[in-house]
Amino acid sequence: MNYTSIALILLLTTACSGGSSYEASSPDPITENVEAPKQAAPAKPATPKKAAVVASDPVDALDIGAMPAGAWTDQAVANVELDGGLVVEYFTVGEGPIVKKYKRVLVNYQGWVKGTSEFFDSSFTRGAPIQFPVGAGGVIAGWDDGFQGMPVGSRARLHIPGDMGYGANGNPLAGIPGNAELIFDVSLVSIINN
Repeated sequence: MNYTSIALILLLTTACSGGSSYEASSPDPITENVEAPKQAAPAKPATPKKAAVVASDPVDALDIGAMPAGAWTDQAVANVELDGGLVVEYFTVGEGPIVKKYKRVLVNYQGWVKGTSEFFDSSFTRGAPIQFPVGAGGVIAGWDDGFQGMPVGSRARLHIPGDMGYGANGNPLAGIPGNAELIFDVSLVSIINN
């Protein structure tokens, strides 16, 4: 509501109540030289660097061979292919803020080697999501790249080529052979330092 509207409401209220003999032709010292506030142009929504284009129909699931019990089996809604052969297969595209490089995120995940039927790690099983800064090199490259541009609230499957996972050496302690393609079902819970 602007000053002119307030003055008009006061004028009508006073006139209807039989109060002051204020006339509409009298200059109003409150609004006489006051311009109505200008409306700001509507803000343009931020455009993420990597936005998933949601298909109108579910997309075919990517071939990953055997899957562990508990892997997500619902229908994907979008697939996004990134540099290096990394693919993000969205099951739910979140409506929260978009993850940018160096933002700390809170994530639940379960991971397995493509074609195997057991998870090598799962925060869901432990009941404790992990947090890390995206793009800072503290996790495998497939995670650093795969989470950038992802909206909070997303559920996705990361298809990570061997060189973006544990490379030629693998991770023997976790049972991951060298150059293994990794699959992670991930749930982006929040951005911690938004």
